[in-house]
Amino acid sequence: MTAQFPDTITYAEAEWTLAGVNGGPLFEPVVAGAKVRPASTACRRGFVCRYALRDCLFYLDDLHISSDGPAPRLFERDPEPPTSDLGFDASYLNLGTQVPFSGGLLLARRFIRARRCCPTRRCSG
Repeated sequence: MTAQFPDTITYAEAEWTLAGVNGGPLFEPVVAGAKVRPASTACRRGFVCRYALRDCLFYLDDLHISSDGPAPRLFERDPEPPTSDLGFDASYLNLGTQVPFSGGLLLARRFIRARRCCPTRRCSG
């Protein structure tokens, strides 16, 4: 199974990977009027967000989408060319759009790889 591009969040002056959500909702492009398609096998949902937590408020700062059709105007902003070659069609940068979120977030700093046992020794995991 291919690892998926994660959403990230800037918190306490560091960049974190959003590993889990309890509550919500988080941003969904379809609610804002965008139609997305899978960007690649590494991004089946067709979009990636960069959030920020500032002054106890939750913001959507950057959005990268793979649009099903022309990329729409979102948050009173025209789409910009993609900032990477990861299969996205458009980017929306420095949005600073508040997202009404209520719940908890699980943040991680590094990619978690599955533990694999050495075939020459016994292990429990």
